[in-house]
Amino acid sequence: MNPSRLLLPALLLLPACSESDPTAGGSGACVSTATCKLGETCEVPSGKCVPEPPAGLMGSYECGFEASGVGKSEVVGNFAGVRYPLTNAVSCKLAAGAAIVTVVGLSQTGQEIGSLTATVDLARISPGAATELFDNTASTPLAAVNSGTLWKGQGEIIALVSSGNISYSALPSAGAQVTGFLNVALRAP
Repeated sequence: MNPSRLLLPALLLLPACSESDPTAGGSGACVSTATCKLGETCEVPSGKCVPEPPAGLMGSYECGFEASGVGKSEVVGNFAGVRYPLTNAVSCKLAAGAAIVTVVGLSQTGQEIGSLTATVDLARISPGAATELFDNTASTPLAAVNSGTLWKGQGEIIALVSSGNISYSALPSAGAQVTGFLNVALRAP
């Protein structure tokens, strides 16, 4: 039998993806975590799928400031051996010269499994650029501007942001629709 006759059907069975194919996951290009493999997230600024942080949170979000609707979140990560998929809801609020973004994860039963609140001084925000978040050392976590806190349920603190950043596509203001990205390291409270 002619070997070339066997080769053609075998080539037709090969998958049609490559490392640069965003649907392939892994180190391929991405614009959403949905195109990455399980255990990876889309690092939107670089456009690459990367492993979920082992002691932190990373992902994109979209919301309207002071809007009554719920925004979108792809924020995922881990802390103390627990995975936190904070992908169910986003709330964006303005308070005393600060922008407050909260991403929330829910269990299948609708119970909150965690929420990250990032509070940033409006004067430090430059649309399109990452705003640095600092180690949260305030005695009242929500009072600490340019910081973040990972919460569980009814106000129990799981972790504090030790470093990282958050970006906004537009200056947060009443009615502004904003997309952004956050990448933070966490530490025990």
